[in-house]
Amino acid sequence: MTNQVTKRGKEPFPKMKKSKLRQIIKEVLQENKKKRDRCLRIAGRKFDKPSAYKSGAVVRCRQGKIWKGIKEGEYDDQGNGGLYTLVKENPFNIKKLVDKKIIFITKPGDGKGGIEEPNWEGDASVITLYNMAKAEPWMKQAIKSPMPQAISYIQNDQDKLIYNGKYNQILWGIKKMGLKPEDFYLNKNGK
Repeated sequence: MTNQVTKRGKEPFPKMKKSKLRQIIKEVLQENKKKRDRCLRIAGRKFDKPSAYKSGAVVRCRQGKIWKGIKEGEYDDQGNGGLYTLVKENPFNIKKLVDKKIIFITKPGDGKGGIEEPNWEGDASVITLYNMAKAEPWMKQAIKSPMPQAISYIQNDQDKLIYNGKYNQILWGIKKMGLKPEDFYLNKNGK
């Protein structure tokens, strides 16, 4: 394959060795892959299964709106449960948290600043008091659409849904309300 000559008499691309061209292409692809993979890996660690939240978070990460200061290794602590270790040690009574308005179980966010209809029983957002302190408009809209039917799902699967950061937000909310965290832990009887 030879370079064609343009109307001006110049070649459109300078002659380059195939190895150099391959190296440049490889570097460009690696840069794109690294950025994509970083956002996907962090979202994969924060969200246990595919969901609208995970997709929205990946989009916001790629736009540089979230997780800017997170180093790649920061979420690599997946040994023995990784991001979900706190809730496994001391699970919460989700209904009590909802009743005291420390958390809100709402329709899910759509990743575009709005809310959407749930696709299944457990398709819901868990919004904490901490989130409400810096609430995005969709959160203010979402708490007007509570989903009490999702409480049992979140109660049963909280060890997969409430990552350590969310757990600490819940503890912050409990303390902010002047209450004791131990009053919201499940006891051995599940109450």
